[in-house]
Amino acid sequence: MNDAVTARVKGSLRTMVDFDCPTCDADAQVQAVAADHLTCRTCGASRPFRLGRLHLVTGSPGTGKSTVGRVLATRSPTDLVVLDTDLTVRPEHDSSEGAWLGFIDTWLRTAVGVAQGGHSLVLVGYSMPHQWEQQPLRHFLGPIDYVALVCSDRELDRRLRERSWMGSQPGERAGLIELNRTFRSRTDMTLIETDQRSPEAVADRILSLNCLRSRPRDGGSS
Repeated sequence: MNDAVTARVKGSLRTMVDFDCPTCDADAQVQAVAADHLTCRTCGASRPFRLGRLHLVTGSPGTGKSTVGRVLATRSPTDLVVLDTDLTVRPEHDSSEGAWLGFIDTWLRTAVGVAQGGHSLVLVGYSMPHQWEQQPLRHFLGPIDYVALVCSDRELDRRLRERSWMGSQPGERAGLIELNRTFRSRTDMTLIETDQRSPEAVADRILSLNCLRSRPRDGGSS
């Protein structure tokens, strides 16, 4: 296990994260997490850390996530990193619930790593809150802000019919419309309707959310 390398830049701590203790190799589950350091409960060693924040943009296929994500990437401040989960998705991730949770684990680790450089991650792609909240490494990340893009059944049906990939077939459309209804019923997410909004307007609405406008810029937790 490599030691964490740290530097101070404009008052912000930057560090490479070790989930396991680099001193005694105790695993991640016995690491106590604070805003600016980790402490091993086994040996007592402390090391620098930055507790980050994740902004998750999710929703059913066809609600505009990928298009909005591309706009977000061009409009976001430099301390926000915008990535699409499709960057790492593989067919085997859909083979089982365990495989999908492993996919989420990879992105959680990525969000923690991004935070060590003083940045916050805006992650665009389908997932549900419980898939994040049950992760073994969840305590290494601060708040997760869940934003769901939604639209009406009729609009989603129209969009899916125009596609040549997922959702173009009647059986697929029915399932995705039901998934969109599930998102629309959620009370633990910020819902953004995309029926009448342009991708630019949706991106601006996301960037206007308090969780993004009020994030710390220099030092402290994101």
